[in-house]
Amino acid sequence: PRAAAFEQRLAAVVADPGVMQVWQSWANNMPPGAIEEFFTATGAEQEQIGKELDDGLAEYAAHDPVLAFMVAFRTYPYGTTSLSNALLQAEAMDLTGVAKDIVMPILICDPEGELFWPGESQQLYDAVSSTNKVLAKFTAAEGADLHCEPKAMGLRNQVVFDWLDDTLGR
Repeated sequence: PRAAAFEQRLAAVVADPGVMQVWQSWANNMPPGAIEEFFTATGAEQEQIGKELDDGLAEYAAHDPVLAFMVAFRTYPYGTTSLSNALLQAEAMDLTGVAKDIVMPILICDPEGELFWPGESQQLYDAVSSTNKVLAKFTAAEGADLHCEPKAMGLRNQVVFDWLDDTLGR
């Protein structure tokens, strides 16, 4: 969706799930106000707060292999092992100010029980300007709940590909 806000030549977009603020899922697991303080700081102050975040996390992760794995898993896509660096990169992908610029057809998957970004599929749906937008709800009753519908890939694929066929006219 972020690319779609800036690249108008896309024929259609599928978001599974819809995400407005990638960094938000990390903020939910941190002390209240820590992320906001980090994001609003600038220059040397932000570097210092980032170092404190990274050092504190490393201290906890040294005694918690599950946490260590999660940090490695979450930072790897950003090409870093630093949580503060990954957070800055994730914040740069925030759709809050640009989702309105998504004007092409968009399908937004909204699985019941979304673990990381609950409610953000609806927020993205409400924010985009496209006149051809669909919020595809997936439920536990269908076996299609949770992040990216892992228990019902066939159903999810059927919904996505049927929508693409209809949207692209194939």
